[in-house]
Amino acid sequence: MFSAESSSVRCVVGEALEVHREDLSQIDIVITEVPDLAEGEVLVSVDSFAVTANNVTYAAMGTAMKYFDFFPASQPDRGVVPVWGFGTVVDSSRDELEAGERLYGYFPMASHVILRPGRIDATGCSDGALHRRPMSGVYNRYQFVDAESSSRTEAIEMLLQPLHTTGYLLADAAAQRCSGVPGSIVVSSASSKTAFATAHAARAHGMATIGLTSRVNLDAVRSTGLWDEVIDYDQLAEWTPSATAGVYVDLAGTPSITAAIHRRMGDALRASLIVGATHHDRLADPPEALVGPDREFFFAPDRIVQRHRDWGRDDYEARRADAWADFAQWAEATMELHSHIGPSAIAHLWSRVLRGSVDPREGHIARWRDQVTMR
Repeated sequence: MFSAESSSVRCVVGEALEVHREDLSQIDIVITEVPDLAEGEVLVSVDSFAVTANNVTYAAMGTAMKYFDFFPASQPDRGVVPVWGFGTVVDSSRDELEAGERLYGYFPMASHVILRPGRIDATGCSDGALHRRPMSGVYNRYQFVDAESSSRTEAIEMLLQPLHTTGYLLADAAAQRCSGVPGSIVVSSASSKTAFATAHAARAHGMATIGLTSRVNLDAVRSTGLWDEVIDYDQLAEWTPSATAGVYVDLAGTPSITAAIHRRMGDALRASLIVGATHHDRLADPPEALVGPDREFFFAPDRIVQRHRDWGRDDYEARRADAWADFAQWAEATMELHSHIGPSAIAHLWSRVLRGSVDPREGHIARWRDQVTMR
């Protein structure tokens, strides 16, 4: 652990886990003094947050997709990984946002963060800090938390709700690409929570779900009951697709796997969507020539904007909420939750998730301390 130099943007304070941008396995716990608040700022204690393969994607794409820009690190060659979680306002210079208010949203992997809320309404607020204004509003919005919310409900929410939104939108896009034909959706890194959400939503569209995973995860992925077919990466050369139309969702980010899927699906492949990078150590592999359609980058906030236009905001939110309720019910019955408390435990958890050595059916929640310390 060491003390940080002053960052040009002051928002991550207290204790923070910083990763080295060129080697995500190299981490430091950085300690920054909590300063007095400037006018318009609020100090939030990050009470708990989920750590999943999705956070590995945030880190792997932290520079290219600017995920590291949300919560600048103490040094330019490092990054603070964003996480979804719950926090409590512990100090405020805004009359409308008092100490004790609980928030759900996008936080740094740190003990505290300074926000500069813009408009505050009955349901929450958005961070209006200058450096976050170019970012999608999906990431800048913080929701007020119902006082009756249970710890397990909150754990399921921070683990899966953001990933479910992505999966719901991926399945929606895949069904649209198949032009009304049931077809299939093929998803790499099928052990990830985003893959679970995608498969769950795709089944609601009547699509066949095919999950790709490593041999060590085959049984765990099959046991979820979400997949019609689960394939070992090493057996892709022997796989024969059965559907006449399908969409590939790339959560792994490994060029050789993508090329194999394109070869096997051929003319049946309607779209190849780039989503994640759970195989972060393979991103630098040389690209391979692809058969079939060009690859497309899928960005969930853009799809949300499109569906707001197509359906209207209220209709979209109602559909997504119904789908989330069904998926949350599945998760409640399926997921085994684990807690990790303190800087050393959080660092160890990050290393495990980065290596992919977490059982897919487990959900991992981190806290900097057992009891939240009020300022």
